[in-house]
Amino acid sequence: MTKLKLFVYMRVSTKKQMKDGTMENQVRSINRFMKYNNDKFMRVNLFKDEGISAFSYRPAYEKMIKKLFNNEADGIIIQRLDRVGRSVKQLSELMVRFNNNNKTFIATEQNINTSTIEGKLFFHILASIAEFNAALIKERMKEGLERWLEKEVNVIGRHKKIQDPKIIRKIKKLYEENKLGISAISKFLKGEEPPINISAGTVRNILLREKVKLRDIYHGKT
Repeated sequence: MTKLKLFVYMRVSTKKQMKDGTMENQVRSINRFMKYNNDKFMRVNLFKDEGISAFSYRPAYEKMIKKLFNNEADGIIIQRLDRVGRSVKQLSELMVRFNNNNKTFIATEQNINTSTIEGKLFFHILASIAEFNAALIKERMKEGLERWLEKEVNVIGRHKKIQDPKIIRKIKKLYEENKLGISAISKFLKGEEPPINISAGTVRNILLREKVKLRDIYHGKT
């Protein structure tokens, strides 16, 4: 029987954990697992991040993951799930990636071993969580957009190309007859009811499009 090659990963967050023997606890737990499963697995490399939290950049972890998905090993072994991730989202996304690439994931103290039938079930549960989370985020974004559109339904946004002839006539009148400057017109329109949210740049573009001769910026306000 061919043994699966495993990368060993260990991490401690603080110097205090290093002094308290947290790293040694991880070593003992992993050694114990390997002793009783020596016929199935073999260690090929050890990666350690010391004094680094799960939320920080972890150089040893990143190096290990890169090598793993370059097919230099068949999986990884850790002591506990929190050594590689602190959130369900983070872990579920990692598990989906492992599953899609047929990689084994072992967490010794939580009896997680995805090379077994029970472990594969764990994969599917986390994959479902990841899928549900992605769908939930998408739905919330959709609802947020719908609320924004309802709120802004009576507001003409500056991202739209202004085609309304009434607005165009008003801009020309404010500029040519009332002698308002371009910035002043923009502010005036935003104060209308409903507000017409047009930037000074858009006002200027409308005037140019309508072939209105702009006043010289050096001899009068534009």
